[in-house]
Amino acid sequence: MSESLAADIAACRACADRFARTATAHAPRPVIRLSATARLLIAGQAPGARVHASGLPFDDASGDRLRDWLGLDRAAFYDASRVAIAPMAFCFPGYDARGADLPPPPLCARLWRARVVAAMPQVAKEDGVDQVLLFVVDILNEEATLLLPNTLVKTVAEKSFSTVCGDADTVVLPGVVSRKKQIIPVLTV
Repeated sequence: MSESLAADIAACRACADRFARTATAHAPRPVIRLSATARLLIAGQAPGARVHASGLPFDDASGDRLRDWLGLDRAAFYDASRVAIAPMAFCFPGYDARGADLPPPPLCARLWRARVVAAMPQVAKEDGVDQVLLFVVDILNEEATLLLPNTLVKTVAEKSFSTVCGDADTVVLPGVVSRKKQIIPVLTV
């Protein structure tokens, strides 16, 4: 994905007023790593407080677990030329008055998802592949969301996962959490 897109996201302050009203009263700090050469794109939900403080994606226990599942050490995982990291919301949403996590603001997806999806064909071209499939795996809810940027990806989703996509730009795949066991083996065109 283009360096200018990553720079635009890093400079975003659209949620500053919203975050200032949270119990954490923090400023936006988008945490993202994009690269045209990365062969793997990891998309989580949103950074937590520890990641917000460090500015390093998955710099917490969930990152330790994810690196273990992927079989990558920290050096390989944080090599931006190999691994891109783009959560569905780029900033820590904050805590409410009781100290509970706030949900990621929908504004982030409205502002950025179309540009990230639009960049996917360029990523495919730069990588020398026909298509890029972007799955966002939610381990806690045991499901994956597949972004549907075009009819080919919709066809792949419908044939591979026995689902109906319709006019939606995403499809939720309940129970799908493993790239190696549940995604790659069933892909059909």
